[in-house]
Amino acid sequence: MKNDQRSYGRIPSLKHISGTLYSEPKPDELIIIQIKDLSPGGVLCESKTAVPVGIIVHLEIKFPATVNDEPCRVTGKIVRCNKNDRSNRFEVAVAYIRKK
Repeated sequence: MKNDQRSYGRIPSLKHISGTLYSEPKPDELIIIQIKDLSPGGVLCESKTAVPVGIIVHLEIKFPATVNDEPCRVTGKIVRCNKNDRSNRFEVAVAYIRKK
């Protein structure tokens, strides 16, 4: 059994929460993401596109039925990006570095 080394608890199974991600070097290249889980320290999302580990990214997360439909904006660092062979998508882990 694998030992869980997470620093924060997670909010799992957020199938209806989506958003966008873009990197500082390429702000015009938006990547559509699907949120898998959230925590106070970061977010795990899924994407059709690989994202290089170590880069700084900005996320806009759209929660259903929020006031004024304003997305949550956060900045983070890509700490992991693995291809899921079953879904042919990428799991992307982002650690928050600055909240907006």
